[in-house]
Amino acid sequence: MQQEIHQPVTFTNIFYENSDESADQISSLVSFPHQTCLPFSPVRRTSVSAESIIPSNLTRYDKVVIPKTESQTNFIREALAEIFLFKDLDKDQLHDVVAAMKECPVTSGTRVIKQGDDGDYFYLVQSGRLECHIRKDGHSKQVAVYGSKSSFGEVALMYNSPRSATITATEDTILFALDRTTFRRLLVNNMAHKRITYETFLTNIPFFQSLSVGERRKIADALEPRTFDDQDIVIAQGDAGDYFYLIVSGKAEVTNSINKTSGNTTLEEGQYFGECALIKDVPRTATVIARGQLNCAVLPRQGFQRLLGPLFDSMDGRQQYV
Repeated sequence: MQQEIHQPVTFTNIFYENSDESADQISSLVSFPHQTCLPFSPVRRTSVSAESIIPSNLTRYDKVVIPKTESQTNFIREALAEIFLFKDLDKDQLHDVVAAMKECPVTSGTRVIKQGDDGDYFYLVQSGRLECHIRKDGHSKQVAVYGSKSSFGEVALMYNSPRSATITATEDTILFALDRTTFRRLLVNNMAHKRITYETFLTNIPFFQSLSVGERRKIADALEPRTFDDQDIVIAQGDAGDYFYLIVSGKAEVTNSINKTSGNTTLEEGQYFGECALIKDVPRTATVIARGQLNCAVLPRQGFQRLLGPLFDSMDGRQQYV
């Protein structure tokens, strides 16, 4: 992680902050589509504090709730859905993030973040325009421009490091700000909990027990939570394959409308499905429906092909679902 606004935070960059392993992770899947970056040659940050990756010790806390209009709430939810950092939060955690964000109108010329200062807020841009400059060796260089649905300020909060750039509004702008305490309580704690939970889960599945700790850790970091209600169609026969699914809790039924003589198959906790279409690059061969609430951990196609594809390729004869 070099500069606060130049490279988005990924879960693996946090846990592998000084390791080349981070380059082999899901960082290639991360994008901030509304951020315009200008050419810049970053220098790797070397003063990252190890304390930053340790979960907070807060056992009691007061949730921050700031009233908002329905349109403001909808905007924040839609914008956060495009930011990888927030995709692993569950519904309650995401609700807490939205509730804690406060509107911050700033006029043109306002310096929102100053290079070298301590980090206090994570920012989401609703409207307006901001420019980001980095000062080095007495010279200031513009490295990014922010517009609607852009976000910035996360790295100083994640790493307990000083702000690495100055960000200034170049026109009247409306921001939503999330305070440092709420940010760390929800996101840093969630990342640590996610790793521990998924590593333990994978260790208890026979197929993954043969993998090394490092291999299971890579998979755990790349997994994303996904919840389905009773009767939800998880996978539709004929669709393109996009995810590999691991059942964390609940049940799913696999049905095949073409080969009905084979009967339906019920999958439960610890079982998986969705690998067939990803391995063979073919449409889904069956439909999968949630039976009751179904909680899954999913691995996107790119992550599956990199981390698990070779393992399945070598397992001829194993039952494959969808």
